[in-house]
Amino acid sequence: MNRSPIKWAGGKSRVMPELLKHLPEADCLIEPFVGSGTVFMNTDYRRYVLCDSNRALINFFRVVTTDTERLINIARSMFHAFPFFMIICA
Repeated sequence: MNRSPIKWAGGKSRVMPELLKHLPEADCLIEPFVGSGTVFMNTDYRRYVLCDSNRALINFFRVVTTDTERLINIARSMFHAFPFFMIICA
């Protein structure tokens, strides 16, 4: 099973095997509460509509899918920055 890159309250990882049995065959999956994204990362629909009230979360998934290399480079540079180190150690 594909794991989400983020931890999120209400994650569906443990129930995915049962949940998959109930998802319809279709071209598009609409997720009104995408959360960690576990459902869409473990299905094979042609299109997805991902929704959540948390704009930062939706933006994260947008960047992951459209600008992956830039995200990886930014994350790498943060791990070597002293101010970032001080933030996570506080």
